[in-house]
Amino acid sequence: MQKTRYDASFQLEDAHQRLSRNKEEGIVEGYASVFGNIDSFGSVIQKGAFQQTLQKGLSRIKVLWNHDPDQPIGKVLSAHEDEKGLFVRFKLSLAVQKARDIFSLIQDGVIDAMSFGFAIQEDAMEQGVHVIRRVDLWDVSPVTFPANTKAQITAARFDDPLETQTLQEALQSLTFEIQATIKQYGS
Repeated sequence: MQKTRYDASFQLEDAHQRLSRNKEEGIVEGYASVFGNIDSFGSVIQKGAFQQTLQKGLSRIKVLWNHDPDQPIGKVLSAHEDEKGLFVRFKLSLAVQKARDIFSLIQDGVIDAMSFGFAIQEDAMEQGVHVIRRVDLWDVSPVTFPANTKAQITAARFDDPLETQTLQEALQSLTFEIQATIKQYGS
């Protein structure tokens, strides 16, 4: 009797895709800048300061750890100005050890602030306050000590333990299906 080889890899891939379709790992959200308050450098960011730079696209804006260009840790998924400030959503690259470490610190509440790196395009002194009207945004960063104490991380998500359990159960079920198929076609 000729033995038939059964390839179940497509089934494993399909099961993984089904279970992880909506999984959001390493997603961080918050305000990289808050409008209208004086930061530790004596500057105020004016509403509208980010509009032009955001129109250039998000791929040029990096996610760095503490503004360090030698430590990229993720990519920006979305960024927009609202009434409060510059709201950003980014995904940490959890395959990178530093990003995993930072994400763990964020989840534990040790790191809870954000900041942004930029070049000033337009500014003015108004009543003794440095008002920044337009910037070229370079990076958004989770930071230990923000210049603007109101720039805070508002959410961080990782996979749900129940989803992990569901994946384990699905893989166990799939293993039984593969074993039954192998028996059906011979060993």
